[in-house]
Amino acid sequence: MSNCGPQIKALFLFNHRFEANMPMLDRIYGGRFANRHFIMPFASQPGPRISRVAEQGRNFSGHLAQSARDWVEPGITHYVVVPDDLLLNPQIDENNLVAALKLAPGQAYIKNLISADALRFAWPWAGEVAATFRRSSRMLDTAALLPDAA
Repeated sequence: MSNCGPQIKALFLFNHRFEANMPMLDRIYGGRFANRHFIMPFASQPGPRISRVAEQGRNFSGHLAQSARDWVEPGITHYVVVPDDLLLNPQIDENNLVAALKLAPGQAYIKNLISADALRFAWPWAGEVAATFRRSSRMLDTAALLPDAA
């Protein structure tokens, strides 16, 4: 990695196990961000670019902390966190992200800090969606997906 400017890594944060989105995200962002990493609850095949976190998507605030050992890398100066189901402005890439955010050397951009779990109650359709679930249904049966206790 060269030290001539900011080194960016894109972190794609999944709130559910939508593995089919990974190839599409690679197509969309591959030419814009050379360093990409996926963070996904209960990913079926974790690897060098895919972190498997043991937490349901509705509680995704711990995903970054659980997976940091997989994606923190010496030489990377900035990480851009992109939800897997949202699109980053197509004009933004690893070469202009820092300038587009008007960051001085050593600065970072965080729009605001609030508990990510608190946001789920701000979704206007939450009650409507919850009313469609059967009482016995589950978001994801995690019992078979959790690793053995150490």
